[in-house]
Amino acid sequence: MNIKKIKLRKANKSDCDLIFKYINTPNIRNNSYNQNEIDYSEHKEWFIKKIKSNNFLMLIAEDEKKTFLGQLKFEKENNNIVVGVFINP
Repeated sequence: MNIKKIKLRKANKSDCDLIFKYINTPNIRNNSYNQNEIDYSEHKEWFIKKIKSNNFLMLIAEDEKKTFLGQLKFEKENNNIVVGVFINP
């Protein structure tokens, strides 16, 4: 893969299914706090709540052809920022 540019954009409601496509893969589940498989309805509820939160930011990484490369998320918890990353295999 020859990537010339990587664009980061703020996630929106239309990204819910895209993220769900990846979150139940074994590699992502094995490297997550919660290693249980995620139910779609739970994911959708969580996703919509999080992207509306002022303490949460999810960024979608794409190449110049808008191919999904991965996700970055930042969440403020008390005085800390928790960072999560996953890359499209």
